[in-house]
Amino acid sequence: MDDRFRPLAFHRRLPGYAPTELRDVDPPAVDGVSRMVLKLETSRYGLPAFKVLGASWATAVRVATWLGLAGPGDDLVELRRAIARHRATARPSLVTATDGNHGRAVAWTARQLGIAAEIFVPAGTATSRVEAIRSEGAHLTVVDGDYDATVAAAAAHATGDRLLVQDTAVPGESAVEHIVEGYSTIFAELDEQLGAVARLAVVVPVGVGSLALAAARHYRERPGTTVLVTVEPTEAASLRASLATGRLVSLPGPHTSCMVGLRCGTISESAWPELRSAVGHAVALEDAEADSAMRWLADRGIEVGECGASALAAVRQMESDGTLGRLRGREPLTIALVATEAPTDPERWERVVGRPPHTR
Repeated sequence: MDDRFRPLAFHRRLPGYAPTELRDVDPPAVDGVSRMVLKLETSRYGLPAFKVLGASWATAVRVATWLGLAGPGDDLVELRRAIARHRATARPSLVTATDGNHGRAVAWTARQLGIAAEIFVPAGTATSRVEAIRSEGAHLTVVDGDYDATVAAAAAHATGDRLLVQDTAVPGESAVEHIVEGYSTIFAELDEQLGAVARLAVVVPVGVGSLALAAARHYRERPGTTVLVTVEPTEAASLRASLATGRLVSLPGPHTSCMVGLRCGTISESAWPELRSAVGHAVALEDAEADSAMRWLADRGIEVGECGASALAAVRQMESDGTLGRLRGREPLTIALVATEAPTDPERWERVVGRPPHTR
C-alpha cells in the first residue's frame, strides 16, 4: 500500500467510520468561480471536529513504538489487545495540551485503548469544552497561562510511560508528524468526493499549522492547479506574519479571539518551512467576520463553530478585496472550504446565531 494512504485505511477500520459530508453552497459572484463546497468536519466518530484523525493515528504509532512493535497495526482493537498482553506493571498513558477539540480526541482514543489520558488546558477554556473532555474519562489540568504555556506544561509532564501526543512541535517529539499524516484522510476523501477539477482552491483554518501542512503535502504534486489558502484570527496570525517577513514570527498572548482553536500565536516550527512555499494566500480575520459567516451558514441549516466558519469568512473577505478574482486563473475555479468543527461552545453559538444548535 502507498504509505500516503495508510492513515485512510486505518481510519476506515475504526468503528463508526464514514467520510464526512461534502455540501454545496452558493459560490461567490466572481467570474470564473464555478463551485464552492464545504467539507463538513462536524462529526467524526461521534466527535465534533476533525482532530480525532490525527490523534488516533499518532497515538497508534506512539503506543506501538512504546510496545516495541514494528508498526501501529490495522486498528485500535488490535493495539488494545497488544497493550493487554504487555507487562501488567507498566501501562502507557497519553498526555497533551489543548484548547478543546484535540484534547477530547486524544481522550477518546485513550478510552478506545483502555488507558488513561491527562489533558492540559489553558485558563479560560469554555466550560462546555472542559466537560466534553472529562466525558471521555480524562484527567484534566488547568494551566494559568495561554496555549503556548499549556503546551510547555504538558511536555514537561510527559516522561517515561506518559506519552505526549501533541499537535504542536515539541523538541525531541515526533507525534506532530504523525498527526499531520492522520489529517491527510480529509484530503484523500475530498479528492474522491470532488472528482477531477480543473483548478482548486482549498481554504484551511490554521492554529499551529498541522492541518495546513497536511493539505500542503497532499496537493504539492499538483502545482498550478491547486492553491492553498490559510485563515487565522488577526491577533494570532503567526503564519501570515511569518510569510510577510520571511521568518518565523510568534505573536504572544493573551489571545481572546472567539476562534479558540486558531488562537495559538505560534506556528509549529516543523510546519513553517513547507508552509512558507506552499501557501498561496494567507487571510487574517476579525471575530465579527467569523460570526457573520457562522450566521450565514446557520441560516442555510449548516451548523459549524467559529473556527469552522472561518474558511467561508476568508472567501468573503477575498471576494471583497479582489484577491479571489486574482486566484481564479484561466480554468473554472472550485473552492473547497474545510469546516473544521461543529459548535463546540453551544452557549456562545446561540448568542451569535439567535437559537441553540440542534446538537449539543
